[in-house]
Amino acid sequence: MIQPPLSAQDFLWLPVPLLVLTGLGLSLWLLRRRLDLHPELLRKGMHIGTGLICLCLPLWFATPWPVLTLAGVALLALLGLRLLPADGQGLASVLHGVGRRSAGELYFPLSVVVLFLFSGDEVVFYLIPILVLTLADAVAALVGLRYGLSRYRAEEGYKSAEGSMAFFLVAFMATHVPLLLFTDMTRLDTLLLALIIGLLVMMLEAMAWRGLDNLFIPLGTWALLQTYHEANSAALIEVLVVTVLLIVVVMVWRRRTTLTDSSLFAAILVGYAAWAVGGLLWLLPPLALFLTYTGLVRFGHQRVTHDVRAVGAITGAGLICLLAQVLVPGESFYVAWVAAFAAQLAMIGIARIHGNTEHGHRGRIWAQATLQGWGIVVVPTTLLGSSGAEVWQYLLGGALLTGLAAGLFQHLQPQIENCPRDADRWWRQGLLGGLAALIAGILMFAGAPFWT
Repeated sequence: MIQPPLSAQDFLWLPVPLLVLTGLGLSLWLLRRRLDLHPELLRKGMHIGTGLICLCLPLWFATPWPVLTLAGVALLALLGLRLLPADGQGLASVLHGVGRRSAGELYFPLSVVVLFLFSGDEVVFYLIPILVLTLADAVAALVGLRYGLSRYRAEEGYKSAEGSMAFFLVAFMATHVPLLLFTDMTRLDTLLLALIIGLLVMMLEAMAWRGLDNLFIPLGTWALLQTYHEANSAALIEVLVVTVLLIVVVMVWRRRTTLTDSSLFAAILVGYAAWAVGGLLWLLPPLALFLTYTGLVRFGHQRVTHDVRAVGAITGAGLICLLAQVLVPGESFYVAWVAAFAAQLAMIGIARIHGNTEHGHRGRIWAQATLQGWGIVVVPTTLLGSSGAEVWQYLLGGALLTGLAAGLFQHLQPQIENCPRDADRWWRQGLLGGLAALIAGILMFAGAPFWT
């Protein structure tokens, strides 16, 4: 006999979270009408209440179906709320009165569903990400609002160092205490893993925009728990040391870059991901690009800045290579990884040289930019990652792919003499880097003699 997706007990408990959240929203709306509360206080009050209710879901429901039902109802209600005016004293002002575009309230139920599905019987792996999202995110926002003095540039205005530090401390405690109480990890291991999660997820929150922190924080926390909960103390110490070193290197180099502060956090996370997947050899291409690209950027009279979109465009193809390496561990995607970053550095060179040269010869500019991308990224990684006669094959293949991406960018990019920093440029540059990586990957699977 086919069992219905919802049991009688599920039907009994389903109205509880819906009624509680509805009551919380109405209560906050009434407070808004009576008191002159900051919109962020109302939004975070709803955020905390929602998170605390979600913490109880494993107690009420044993299967994902009721959670999926709740998420569907919540999404419909939240989408309907978006149709109401957010200004003034309306009901929508509880969530949308902060004056910035955000879809965070829509991402929240999606994160809860994913965590409930993936955590399975490991309830603590569900509770910790929800705790971090519920408490650390809210405390960071409120501390930054009240005590934030040391501001840094984010994608949507500014955030504060005080808020980020508060996030780290709360995320650390929200991870450390449950691991200590509900797992068989040693005290030292819970301490180390909590420090790692606190640092990395703090940077995820700092780089997020338009409410994406409601996805990045819980899913990032879950991924780190899954990756390191069985690691020994020595491995966790190594992860923590590398993370701290990456932060130090990037912050020391901060004033020599064109990245916004939140984009610097994104760069650190890319470096961490590269090291976590492939070790030092995989870290070299993005690190070489980060340390040298500023010599290829034209500053002019005003210092240009690059945001998370630029970081995403430049590293996007590489991140796909990292994901492929994780999903297909029997294969090596290192050659595609190197090709992606060499191509990006060459395209940065194309934009810089054209910007500094009013009537330069296009062929000479292409050759110079190709040489820069090839020499800075391909040559050192080839010498370190291979040996023997194959070195020349790798160097030749890298030169061809780097030159191809640089030439296409030079030909396809409008206003190359004063290269814009708009979305079209970043899409174009990201796709061309992806093309270089794709060709490298095809050659690899076709049997070309690349790195293994």
